[in-house]
Amino acid sequence: MAQPPNDSAIIALLQRGDQQTWRMLAEQWSGELYNLAWGAVYQTVPAQTIVNKVWATAIRTIHSVDQRLGLRLWLYTISCHVILDHWRDNGHAPQTASMISELQRLPEAMHLAILLHLRHNESVATIAEILGRTQRATEQLLQQGQQRLKFAVAEGFYGINQATAAAGD
Repeated sequence: MAQPPNDSAIIALLQRGDQQTWRMLAEQWSGELYNLAWGAVYQTVPAQTIVNKVWATAIRTIHSVDQRLGLRLWLYTISCHVILDHWRDNGHAPQTASMISELQRLPEAMHLAILLHLRHNESVATIAEILGRTQRATEQLLQQGQQRLKFAVAEGFYGINQATAAAGD
């Protein structure tokens, strides 16, 4: 994947420790990274903690960044690794009995792929790079995840209708 032309210049500034560039990057990306984190944990404080860890990791690893990735893919890759660490450290158990819990029940890679694709409009190729999978494997992961979510929604709808019908008897 080719990076935008100005990414290498920005990366060079970041590697030199240019604080203004770090601030600009944080202003530009913190909201999007927060949305990704919130979509993974569905809680404000843990989502902000994840974003903070993403920035700490970015600062720590800026000298080893793969210039070919570009900033966007680099930040998303770090975010996904931090989210996976969070899930492993804190358990990946559903918080509510809703569509959120159904999404949380998906295997970790499937959950992240669905978030990146549906919520952040990432392409299959980009998701494959972020998750370290082939494009074909990522397509299958997304298809399986979407099927599982559709089934869960249909099952929940059927259960709600059954309960309503039983209450009316």
